[in-house]
Amino acid sequence: MIFYLPIYKQTKEELEAFIDDKTQNEIEALAALENDGKVSDRLQTLVRSKIHTEYGRSWDQNRAVGWVSVSRGKNGFAFCIGKSNSLKSNSPKKYFELVPSGETHGSWQVIDFLSCNNPEKILSKFVDIFASIVAEGPFKACYIDDSSIRAVYKFVDWNGLIESYIE
Repeated sequence: MIFYLPIYKQTKEELEAFIDDKTQNEIEALAALENDGKVSDRLQTLVRSKIHTEYGRSWDQNRAVGWVSVSRGKNGFAFCIGKSNSLKSNSPKKYFELVPSGETHGSWQVIDFLSCNNPEKILSKFVDIFASIVAEGPFKACYIDDSSIRAVYKFVDWNGLIESYIE
């Protein structure tokens, strides 16, 4: 395996905006009940803490709904995709099941990267593959965190990596 990329239902910014809106609505509801429409700082902190606990404090650790494992294959890369078990999605430990090939594009397939001769084309091909994974199927409208690939794609000898595959 070269990369292990989490799939999230929402981006970090979308989740933070959702939690902020939820917190603000709850504080406003409490303000209607309180004297003079004011809520103490202590109570506001308790509301924020309750909502953060309810929706998970750490986005990158607790909000994953699946993952994409990228590994070397003949003339390209293979993509193995897993999704979280919906019955156990709120448990502290995530349980993941592999997505069968055919349910989503790229699953268990080796996709040819030999025509990509520079890092920008490699990144573009990864982005296209990830876009097709979240276009339909079990991960429709989700977000694949490809930040680890974006951080290193300029520094990797992609052609050497692909050619070094041993059957």
